[in-house]
Amino acid sequence: MNEKARYRISLRITHPNIRSIEISSRLGLEPDFSYTAGDRRLTPKGNEIGGIRKESFWCHELRSDDLTFELAISNLSQQLAKSKGFLDSLSSTGGHLEYFIGWFSAENSGFVLEGGLLRLLADLRISLAFDVYVGP
Repeated sequence: MNEKARYRISLRITHPNIRSIEISSRLGLEPDFSYTAGDRRLTPKGNEIGGIRKESFWCHELRSDDLTFELAISNLSQQLAKSKGFLDSLSSTGGHLEYFIGWFSAENSGFVLEGGLLRLLADLRISLAFDVYVGP
C-alpha cells in the first residue's frame, strides 16, 4: 500500500427485522451506530424526524490505524468467520453485509487482496463498497 494513502473500514449490516442488539451479541462487537426496524426515526442528536425505520441497520468502524489495509480486512474477516452460521442466517433472511471502505489518497495508490481473502469474503457473503477520495 502506498505510504500516503489512508483508509477507514466499517462493517455495515442491514436486515428487514433483526434487533440491532442481537447483531452485537452474536458478533461480539459494539456498533458505532445502529437502529432496529420499527424504531422511531431520530436525528443523530435524538430529535424526532417522523416515521419509523423500515429496516434494521448496524455499523461498526474498524480501528486499525497501525495495520495495512490488506491486513486489517483479513483480521476482521477471520474474526467474523467464527460467526459464519449467524452471517449465513442474516444473508438468507434478507440481510446484506458489506465492508464500506473510505480510501483517501493525494496521489496514485493501491493494494492487492489475495485470492484466499477474496474467497473468505465470498464465503461470508461480505460485499466491498469503496468510496475513493482524491486530494490533499
